[in-house]
Amino acid sequence: MEKEQILLSQLSTIHLIQNNSKYLIISIIRQVDEPIRLIDFCLKHGADVNFSDPSGWTALHEAVKLNDFKLVKYLLKFGADANKPCPTSIVDPREYYTPFEFACILSDECIVREMIGYGADVTKKIDNKFFAITLTISPIVKELIRG
Repeated sequence: MEKEQILLSQLSTIHLIQNNSKYLIISIIRQVDEPIRLIDFCLKHGADVNFSDPSGWTALHEAVKLNDFKLVKYLLKFGADANKPCPTSIVDPREYYTPFEFACILSDECIVREMIGYGADVTKKIDNKFFAITLTISPIVKELIRG
């Protein structure tokens, strides 16, 4: 019980976007140095690991941006979707990226490998080309995508 009280007191100091608890996990990642314990607490109490902010950004996008392999792996383990598109991707699929495509842009081999292991879509094509391959400059990431 004491552990929960400490976590709740930490949560009360987190500034929530628009004071909306739906954004809690994304807010925690942005504001806490070691977010996994707090995120774990939130997930166990009903938070949605795949919730997106108004721009379509998810907790997994944020973890990829921070190049935090441990957090990416944790979120994937709890059901984060590496293929979740931003809601407005219907307009132009090249304008918005899934967390996996964002990881390809950043060319982080460990994160890309982990996401592929959790079912990241390596077969998506745009203009008859495998999209993820066109996003990365890393030869190793290109090989991971090719399988």
